[in-house]
Amino acid sequence: TIPCIGIARTAGLKLREMAKKGPVKVWFRTHIENGWRPIQVTIARLPAPASSAEKNDFVLVGGHQDSWPGEAATDNAAGNACKMELARVFMQHRDKLRRGITFGFWTAHETGTMAGSAWFADRNWDDLRKNCVAYLQIDQPAFIGTTLWNTASNAELKAFHQGIEKDLLTKKFKWKRAVKTGDSSFFGIGIPMFHGEGGFTDEELAATANATLGWWHHSIENRLDKMDWKHMQEHIRLYAAYLWELTTAPVLPFRFVPVAEQVIARLEEFKEPGKSVGLDGAAIRAKEFYDAAARIDAAASAEAEKFKSGRGSEAAAQLLNRAMKRLSRILVPLQSTAIGTYGHDPYGYTPQTTMIPCLYDLTELSKLPDGEQRWMLETKMVRARNRVADALQDSTALIDDTLAQLK
Repeated sequence: TIPCIGIARTAGLKLREMAKKGPVKVWFRTHIENGWRPIQVTIARLPAPASSAEKNDFVLVGGHQDSWPGEAATDNAAGNACKMELARVFMQHRDKLRRGITFGFWTAHETGTMAGSAWFADRNWDDLRKNCVAYLQIDQPAFIGTTLWNTASNAELKAFHQGIEKDLLTKKFKWKRAVKTGDSSFFGIGIPMFHGEGGFTDEELAATANATLGWWHHSIENRLDKMDWKHMQEHIRLYAAYLWELTTAPVLPFRFVPVAEQVIARLEEFKEPGKSVGLDGAAIRAKEFYDAAARIDAAASAEAEKFKSGRGSEAAAQLLNRAMKRLSRILVPLQSTAIGTYGHDPYGYTPQTTMIPCLYDLTELSKLPDGEQRWMLETKMVRARNRVADALQDSTALIDDTLAQLK
């Protein structure tokens, strides 16, 4: 219901300066058509061999297929080219895979606000929830001018992909917690996600008015001359290394102490405003989860080392992998959704950009005087607190049960 148009940053800055001096009237015309349309979502499945111990498991690799008018070279023709090349090469080595790969070419990204990948998540729920180990998003790789490698991920994947980046990159790399960008439509299911691509330094961004994806982004200027083919080779090499580890490692390379650290740090930020809703109890559960996470991380590392020397236990690997998938199903929605497991947060929703989004309004609660508004929000925050405490307690219990069976 709100009319919207895209304008140049220079024009936007000029309007902002005018608005600082008083009311500004703007005339514009836009042609918008909203409605339901049939679309096609292209899916390619590369299953592991039938003889594999975890043949039903898979890594999801996705990026959007549709784009704005023009060549759309970096957004996302380059990403689709990466996926096709990865599929071609991995198919040649399929006999070595322990887990398969599913490639998603999402539509309804640009004009449907990620509706294609959201539909895929909703309509393939059972398979994704049971068998998908991780989601690699490939969107806008290898555009010109970048000098860094930027990654974003759920924290349990950080050590895994940064180990590969240390081995293969000579440039600096930066990390941030994954939030809802691109087709990150799988947080609710509890699938940990990550993406990586070239990025600009702060100085480079300042020179382009903070054009994080290039000044040509979402314009007809996004042509093949915006592609860096040397960077393209680097991107595919890293993506292949990520996928090779995830599809062949006997023990999944997930680590949960980093998740516990982020949870503890976030609850500490809410220590004062959280007193009225009993957040101190959730903080105790977080510390218990930290101790449990350290135990399962150590067990997974030890079992992975045994496999390197030919002494690994297949039963132990499968037990650990099932536990790690289940932990992600509990913890990823807690880390990364405000709405919870069975919905999709609105794109660009501010609480979702923070750790444990369901607690975002605690800061507002502390500012409100007694009255109906405060009491209603306090009730909401008590329920959010309960969601946090349950997730942490369930995660700890799951780890304890798994380690007891491992003995």
